[in-house]
Amino acid sequence: MSQFNVTVFWMGTNDQTKANQRIAVDAGTTVRGALSKAGVPTDNVVINVNRVKGSLDKEVGPNDQISVTPTNLKGAAAIDFSEILAWGKGEVKIGEGLVEKALAERAKKGAEQHLAIIDELIDVMQAEATTANAAVAAAEKALAKAVAAKAELEYASAQLSAGNPFSLLGLSGRKHEAAYYCSRMGCAVPASNSSVWATSAPAEK
Repeated sequence: MSQFNVTVFWMGTNDQTKANQRIAVDAGTTVRGALSKAGVPTDNVVINVNRVKGSLDKEVGPNDQISVTPTNLKGAAAIDFSEILAWGKGEVKIGEGLVEKALAERAKKGAEQHLAIIDELIDVMQAEATTANAAVAAAEKALAKAVAAKAELEYASAQLSAGNPFSLLGLSGRKHEAAYYCSRMGCAVPASNSSVWATSAPAEK
């Protein structure tokens, strides 16, 4: 049975080895099977496959990216995200009492976790960049191929207008029909290396 790789992002852990895993699965494996192999829970979670809401029973494909977020998260509360961002810049002024000091310590710990989260999400960013760059490369390749095909068609069309049907026959994969058309015109089929078969103008010397 053939195998391929998928990536599992588990948002419910601080363990980097669990948070981002690339695992090999058999063809026909479901999202549930992939998560079980990765040791990621399948209860009380939201599943996204390639950034689209997914189902546990959906079969995964090569290089799929599965994001799993727990639905039973409990908020830490008590501090604003702005206080986390401001920590270490001399801008956090929560107060001087014991509760305020505890909140300041919580902001400090939150800032440390914030940095760790950013570090983890760099893997997500790199994976998205790889997907986006591959799509751009494929699109550029397809565009170049289409532009080249259009140029050949324009040349063959111009040759047809000038009375040469062989360029278009060669371009369209109908070279074998040349004998039929030549018999109707009462001429011999041009040699295979004849310039009349060309689908582009000769290179300038």
